[in-house]
Amino acid sequence: MRNMRILFAASLILSILSLQAQTSLTSVNSNKSEGLKNWHLQNKKSAKAYGANIIELRKALGESKPKKKMVVAIIDSGVDSEHEDLVEVLWTNEGEIPNNNIDDDANGYVDDIHGWNFLVDEQQGDIGHENLEATRVLRLDSVYRKSGVESPEWLDEKMVKLAEEIYQSNEVDYQMMLSFAETFHSLDSIAIAVTGDENYTYSDVFKHKSKEPEFKQTKKIFRIFKFIKLSKGDLEETAIQSETYEKYYLNKSFVTRDEFNYNKKGYGNNDYEGQHAEHGTHVAGIVGANSRNDLGADGTSSGGAEIMLVRTVPDGDEYDLDVVNAIHYATDNGANIINMSFGKGISPHSDEVKRAFMYASNKGVLLIHAAGNDSQDNDVITNYPNGSGLTDVNLITVGALAPHKNKKLVADFSNYGKQSVNIFAPGDEIYSTIPGNEYKFLSGTSMAAPVVSGVAAMIWSYFPDYSAKEIRDVLLNSSGKIDRSVILPGTKKTKVEFSELSSTGGVLDALAAFRLAQEREAE
Repeated sequence: MRNMRILFAASLILSILSLQAQTSLTSVNSNKSEGLKNWHLQNKKSAKAYGANIIELRKALGESKPKKKMVVAIIDSGVDSEHEDLVEVLWTNEGEIPNNNIDDDANGYVDDIHGWNFLVDEQQGDIGHENLEATRVLRLDSVYRKSGVESPEWLDEKMVKLAEEIYQSNEVDYQMMLSFAETFHSLDSIAIAVTGDENYTYSDVFKHKSKEPEFKQTKKIFRIFKFIKLSKGDLEETAIQSETYEKYYLNKSFVTRDEFNYNKKGYGNNDYEGQHAEHGTHVAGIVGANSRNDLGADGTSSGGAEIMLVRTVPDGDEYDLDVVNAIHYATDNGANIINMSFGKGISPHSDEVKRAFMYASNKGVLLIHAAGNDSQDNDVITNYPNGSGLTDVNLITVGALAPHKNKKLVADFSNYGKQSVNIFAPGDEIYSTIPGNEYKFLSGTSMAAPVVSGVAAMIWSYFPDYSAKEIRDVLLNSSGKIDRSVILPGTKKTKVEFSELSSTGGVLDALAAFRLAQEREAE
């Protein structure tokens, strides 16, 4: 998923520069408080935000232990399997002998001790970067047109037109990112010249009183960066991201695979981490980070989950083929819950993906998916893999809450939908694991979905005889209803009733879900 906050900042700053507008935004303290680290776990009644009420559930459970740990498959970008806060909570394939290069359990995957990696090409090896799916579609359309060979049925006029629209939209994003990167480099040079320090902080810049117009403009813009919580590191990444658009996302000459053989199985390896593991490691930590040690993160499953690692998402758009095989792998190897956060806007083989969702659902798996970070109505604009054909699937689609109780309750980037999004959970400024035994705040519906996955695992671990459908119903029917208007994501002032943004009109409440599960068990 692309960084929507960076794109927003790029648009904002470039607009300010082009209009030479004056701004009176006040600098705020961007340091995260200790309280914010676990806001997503807190009691929504006493805290300043609608946390998931996990801490109160833990208090209610006391010394009681889960009856059975649930396996949560993290289908994502890769996970640091040696992270200090994750190493003890990983799912282990007991039928496999480590590192003997033999498929001991005959499941088609050699040495899949903690999961599997589908991001491998036979000729090019490990896949880190990828095209956007729209780029792949347009490239293949061009190949077929030049060859004179009839295009496959899926590569029809409608598919090509949609790909062109998505490609052009991302081309606009790229140009904006490029301009923003160039602007930041200029500001960075000015700040270094004034402070005399390449490692300056925003505060260092604000201390200087130079009246030079360029420096005054630099200070003004840096105050905006600080106000919208963009760190200097975020800004430095912008240049890298603009290069990524050019070299990989939009580059029709960059090819790893054009793979549409849905009978292909068993490819890949057990490299769980790969080249871009920050996102997946963060997600895994939200679900399962050891809550009983003194280390940095605190998983929402509270010891009720084992984490299965299924590396599927590159830096770019995932392949439908990989998604299908990842879902089958997780299902066939004992996953109870599958957590996903895909971000592409086009799916050449959505039918295959939907069949995979149905396969998992029919096998008793609960599927949990992030709603997306485009500030869009998923009822109007289809968000992969949502849409027709998934109404009878054990699926929960999750929108993101911000750490507020006011009109800014819904994260400004979050997708929504009265029919297509089911529930909201904390997803903005979530503290969790990243590679190298480190920890970080990240934001996105990708952070909200694993909050739900972790709570689902926690509840299910105490009621292991419940079906996936029953756990889904418990989570959704116990959601806390919010009777107020909020700012509609993607707008500055437009208000809408919170109840109109999802099918439940509610937010995740772990304690209420547990109590409802108890009540239903007693019936």
